[in-house]
Amino acid sequence: MRLITDIFAILFAAGRLDIEDICRCLQIERHAAGDALDDLDAFLQAQTPLMLCRAGDTVYLATRPEFASIALRIDTVRERQPKKLSDSALETLAVIAYRQPVSKEEIDRIRKADSEKTLATLQQAGLITAFQSTGRAHLYRTMPKFLEMSAIKSLSELPPLSSFTPPQPDRQTIVTNEAMRGPDDE
Repeated sequence: MRLITDIFAILFAAGRLDIEDICRCLQIERHAAGDALDDLDAFLQAQTPLMLCRAGDTVYLATRPEFASIALRIDTVRERQPKKLSDSALETLAVIAYRQPVSKEEIDRIRKADSEKTLATLQQAGLITAFQSTGRAHLYRTMPKFLEMSAIKSLSELPPLSSFTPPQPDRQTIVTNEAMRGPDDE
């Protein structure tokens, strides 16, 4: 039974695996993996809404067809959100996280790009909010969902901004590089 639960655990964690990967991971022979996969499939069919799927030498877990309609209900209650943020969204989010409260104009100046659509996407995802300061344009700040997504409890846990900036060359490096340039490098 232990081998069956071990295979179940690694399939759950990995999503899809080749039988050879299972054998290497658990240090078992192919026939032992095949027998355990058959036993796992029988257990899943009898005890869970899952099934073991096989596509050639690849195996993975899936919801059994008779449970598909109930499994799809989660989409009706879960907030729709983008699966992955674009590079421009991550860049904009970083500017807001480190500079908040910050105006769109300052975000655009730092990014050297228009952020209007990106800001709308981040607001829709619930990662930032806009508010109006007295006599000023809208200012942006992060929302608690940003902390959750970043797996931090507060903004003070963000890494120092200096850890993201490339080191500036010292005077000696500049002088050495200038001395190494030849007449054709101009």
